[in-house]
Amino acid sequence: MLRTYETKPQLLVTVDDLPAVCKNLTCDYSYILPEGNVTSFTYTESTKKLVISGVGLPSNVTNITYVEFAQSMCTIDTATLTNTTIECTLNQDPVCGSYTPILMSSLGVVPNVDSVSA
Repeated sequence: MLRTYETKPQLLVTVDDLPAVCKNLTCDYSYILPEGNVTSFTYTESTKKLVISGVGLPSNVTNITYVEFAQSMCTIDTATLTNTTIECTLNQDPVCGSYTPILMSSLGVVPNVDSVSA
């Protein structure tokens, strides 16, 4: 086995017991603290409008990968985007059930606080 000196921890991944190849042979692992928290949300069925409230949310639309709610993607209203509120409109009718929004930023999932509620 060949070993090299690395300054960051290396990650070894297998899929179905086969080793995965890292992009550019760089298998660095860095934990990035999540930015912000989703604290609450409201959904208006008649307009398909989802309003997410939180702290430290991405305030630039280019830093938001997607917003999903009830298995439906959401189109962000850039005119109302702030670091405490994200408004968007669902692209299709939501699926029935109890759901919380999934906000994916360029750094990963923005976590919901334990008590997030509608």
